[in-house]
Amino acid sequence: MPNSAHAAWRVMKHTILLTALLLTPLAVLHAAEPPATFHYQPHGAIFGDPVPFRHGGTWHVFYLRRAVDAAGAFPASSALEWYHLVSRDLVHWEELPPALLADENDRLIATGAIVEKDGVFHAFYSTQNRADKGPGLASVRVATSRDLVTWTKQPGEPLLLLKRDVPALGTYESNPHFRDPHVFWNPQAKEWWLAIAAQQKVEPAYPYAGAVAVATSPDLRQWTMRREPMLATREGPASECPDVFPFGKGWALIYYTDTTHIRLAATLDGPWRCPDNDAPWGLHLHAATTMSDGQRRILIGFVPRVASDFAEHEYGGVMALPRELYADEKGQPAVRLVPEVIAACQDDATAGKGPRVFVPTKPDHITATDTALNLAPPTGQSALAAWTAAPADYFLTTEVTLSKGASLTLLLRRNQKAKQPGAGPRISLDDSYALTLDAHSQTVTLHHQHDGWNRMPHLRTMPVALPTDRSVKLHVMLHGDVLEAFVDDRISLSARVQLSTGGLALLARDGTVQLQKLRITNLPGKKTP
Repeated sequence: MPNSAHAAWRVMKHTILLTALLLTPLAVLHAAEPPATFHYQPHGAIFGDPVPFRHGGTWHVFYLRRAVDAAGAFPASSALEWYHLVSRDLVHWEELPPALLADENDRLIATGAIVEKDGVFHAFYSTQNRADKGPGLASVRVATSRDLVTWTKQPGEPLLLLKRDVPALGTYESNPHFRDPHVFWNPQAKEWWLAIAAQQKVEPAYPYAGAVAVATSPDLRQWTMRREPMLATREGPASECPDVFPFGKGWALIYYTDTTHIRLAATLDGPWRCPDNDAPWGLHLHAATTMSDGQRRILIGFVPRVASDFAEHEYGGVMALPRELYADEKGQPAVRLVPEVIAACQDDATAGKGPRVFVPTKPDHITATDTALNLAPPTGQSALAAWTAAPADYFLTTEVTLSKGASLTLLLRRNQKAKQPGAGPRISLDDSYALTLDAHSQTVTLHHQHDGWNRMPHLRTMPVALPTDRSVKLHVMLHGDVLEAFVDDRISLSARVQLSTGGLALLARDGTVQLQKLRITNLPGKKTP
């Protein structure tokens, strides 16, 4: 089909679907609840930078989508575009018609933000527009909507233009790193601010000079770039996907370099200080930004694609589990899994056996009840209990109490190897992913434990205070090749795993480990074989 005919059919198809949506009462539209959706990925495409927005009791996640071929590569004909998900409960997600598509003017639609003013929604996005001559994502433009479903790109000059608005400042490079606008209201200055990824002027030998630049506006139409950056920490080529919002007693600034980071300030004028943990969500939560219902601030990011444990991240992946970002008792940023996800996982995977499904290797060190497992090796020894028939996918939740110096390791999945040529497969927990809570080192680590000497470095190491005078909540979800763990309602960890065979073991070292309220459930729509 010619490109023009294909585009016309795509517009007509979406118009028909949109008409049906607009003519359907909201109660009827949501009467047939969609299935629970964890780690959403669009068919034949990647889930890229999210643009979350909350309105009218509904969570909206706009996101960058780009088609991939069977090998996971981006075809030359595919482009980044804004697609649209909605949910009432952060668990059941519906696909709505695409929001902003590439066309004869916009070669692609890149990351941005949505705000509402006087009943009109404004979607700010960075783009390569054929009228805007310049490198990379050369301009910031806007589309408007009355219902968050039908969007109209506003014609005319761009709000910000790289070649027009940046060189005269003498502060930033005129290169492709000028992108990802985030718009918010500054209540002190009584004006709109636009934070945007940029790169400071640099020496050729030291090109990493990522920054967050700022523009201001009285009306969302006329914008003026400020010379001084909001943040200039030289982390990567640019401080991408900025997000600014009230947090605790001041403000927070989120941005992405090697992972999503957070900074805190008393006012929007800064200074933006680094908290005790500037990435409580770990390394593999990319391009995360937030939305709020006035009570909770929900963080949405994506878990990127990787070909192997230590391979470089590839752009795009799956939507990470929603987590709440909040200020803890010391005002430090912390994250916790939203309770809606926990409540959605109720189907027991152990056939009623509960913790007794684990078989101990040394019964004198391990005891089990209907809801708890106690592993009590002496110092210098260990206790292991294994469930080799555990499914590949499940949700585990428990409350862990560690004695002083003790550690708990969850051995997740396992490799299926041939013992010797022609001998058939053997099942080994010696080749598993090891998630460890260590009260001695006060860390959470993820390690791919292999047969042999295990001299590979840890995949993840995260510092966290692991108390020994109270229990620590632990939630773990394994879903396909995605692992996400949440510890003590403070930190989270996301990763891709390369093993697909089920199996789960619990290993305690150097002291007593108690797992109370231990539940292992199937994921919605999945059953234990």
